[in-house]
Amino acid sequence: MNGVLILTKWFPPRSDTASLRLSSWAKYMNAHGFFPIIVTVVDEEHGQSVIETETCKIVNIYCRTNYLRTLSNRQPSALRRKAFSFFDLMLENYSFYSYLRKLVPTCIDIIEKEKPVGMIVSAPPFSLFSLANRISKRTGIKWIADYRDDWTSNEEAHKVIRFRNMLQRRYERNSLRTASAFLSVSAYQELKIREIVSRRGFIIENGYDEYDASPKVSLPRNCDIEFSTDKLNIVYTGTLYDSQSMDFLEKVLDSLDADCRERVSMYFIGSDLGKITRSKILKKYYGVIIHSVPRIDKSSADYLLGKSDLALFIAYLDVSGNPIRGVPSSKLYEYIKCKKPVLMLPSDSDVAQETLEEVGLSISCDSVSGTCDVIEKLVIEKRKTGRVDRPVNEHSYKRFSRVALARRLAEVLEEIFL
Repeated sequence: MNGVLILTKWFPPRSDTASLRLSSWAKYMNAHGFFPIIVTVVDEEHGQSVIETETCKIVNIYCRTNYLRTLSNRQPSALRRKAFSFFDLMLENYSFYSYLRKLVPTCIDIIEKEKPVGMIVSAPPFSLFSLANRISKRTGIKWIADYRDDWTSNEEAHKVIRFRNMLQRRYERNSLRTASAFLSVSAYQELKIREIVSRRGFIIENGYDEYDASPKVSLPRNCDIEFSTDKLNIVYTGTLYDSQSMDFLEKVLDSLDADCRERVSMYFIGSDLGKITRSKILKKYYGVIIHSVPRIDKSSADYLLGKSDLALFIAYLDVSGNPIRGVPSSKLYEYIKCKKPVLMLPSDSDVAQETLEEVGLSISCDSVSGTCDVIEKLVIEKRKTGRVDRPVNEHSYKRFSRVALARRLAEVLEEIFL
């Protein structure tokens, strides 16, 4: 069994998407000849520990928060908090400032004692890449940078402060100077990063875990809702980001035939209420067509998603209003796991749509009038059959499971490290 060191900020019991990606590697890489040694972060000193299971070893290290972040939390003014948070975020990508630099001696000690064949470093924060560069120079270990998100290749980020972007890009190149390769989550993202860092890239999507615990059959008290059998029930799960414009959705809702509109219900689960109702149009429909569900545990969200007729996808747009390419939202794979048809309002006309089309779950149209026609047909389908169903390509469906992705990752590790 070949040991492989994995350096990350995100790992269970954190429930973030990044944690789920890394935890699946810890569960499934063992079957392909690799024993993961995960070095990760806990927020409380008493949580520092070493845990060894049948499939992996987890080293939890306490890292004290940064000074600017502490100052930010103490500010009574929202404007001051944002200012401190901005500088903290900007500096966090530099290893001299990063509060994660304490992880370096732990990793060096593991490398010297346990002799792993290589190291995977998963960002963000991207300062981990700089720390990996330092570790590699000290020990000679080969390492792979896992980009879940773009750093300076992000089409939306850093457009205002170009000088900052220029400094960060130079730092990104330097941070990956000793890296053997990098991982990305889409082909376009891989191309953008490769042009910057001049390293070989491999695509490992986020995927879904087919062996997640079974969804709940009951809901928490703060989520007492029941879908109407007479309506087309559409569910969006998770965060709504500023780059996700609701304009297309608003136009569709306003353009729908009144009778059809009355037969549609949209539920936003765990999204910020202010972002859902920030416009007059959405406020008009809130509580009638659009409903908000508070943040709930993942199994409860999966339960609601499973009971719905459709999942909702809202594309990420840049400052010019164009879809941002190469960003397949992680929720996309949760929708796929449930084999739920996905209504795209709007589509990204890129990797998300291509992925859903490959599996057989995409429902989208570029125009508002065309989308209204699509929804009207879905309402009729629900009224006649009691459900909305689409045939799934089982081969493509299985390709995006985290079991299959762990096997693909193992092939990459064999090629790079062995």
